[in-house]
Amino acid sequence: MTDEEKKYKEEQRKRMASLIVGSKDQSGNFITKILSKSDEYVIYEIKTKTLSESLRVQIDTEKENDKTLIDLFNAVRVNFAKLKGLLYKVNDDTSIKTRIAHIISHALSGKADEANKQFDELIVEINKEYGEQFNHRLRYLLTILCATILLIGYSICNYYNDLYLEKIEIKHLIYMATAGAIGCFISVSRRLRKTIFEKDVKSILYIIYGLERVFISVFSSVIVYFSIKSNLVFGLANELDKPILAYIVFGIVAGFSETLVPNLLIKLERENE
Repeated sequence: MTDEEKKYKEEQRKRMASLIVGSKDQSGNFITKILSKSDEYVIYEIKTKTLSESLRVQIDTEKENDKTLIDLFNAVRVNFAKLKGLLYKVNDDTSIKTRIAHIISHALSGKADEANKQFDELIVEINKEYGEQFNHRLRYLLTILCATILLIGYSICNYYNDLYLEKIEIKHLIYMATAGAIGCFISVSRRLRKTIFEKDVKSILYIIYGLERVFISVFSSVIVYFSIKSNLVFGLANELDKPILAYIVFGIVAGFSETLVPNLLIKLERENE
């Protein structure tokens, strides 16, 4: 080995050693995680707002003009780019990134054809799981939407037909239940993309989950209604000219928030103690 080769190898080792969590790569990107590393390459994650750009591969061979690893990486580059573009579809991107890094390491060890097959299988798996999650979310949301529409329709009929005029509390409870369902639908719609559902579960269960979520919101709004009427919380609403409007607003909040009623119950428990 010539002096120039020794010098290049020493510099290469320093460059590779500098690629650690908390440092910056040659492009100035902040390294957040090392997924795979050898003497001549490193696969790592960088801090970025764009998920598809968060995975990087750095190849730095010990011999200056050695193109072997670069050729192996180029053989899987297309599938690697496809998978990076699919990262937005996965629930656990850290797990998928680790698998991608493992496949790239497999390719760089000289098994590019096998790595491409693994990439193809992973692409199919991601798309299949994404489709299943989409269907589960859709069933869950549509169940809540249907229940909410039914309650809204019943509330409108109750309003125009002057039902339960002699029992105004029943009318209020119907309106509060509807308000809770509306709050539930808004909350679920807002968080639906981040909601992760179980795998290999029958579709009917997601309808049950949706109904369960509506019932919890309805009961929460009812609890808030009785709390207002008894002046335990938000008692100011009882003094308004049209308190039912305030009741509805608080009913929506109760259906929307998953912590309002639990916190209220905890507060009452402490006061009782």
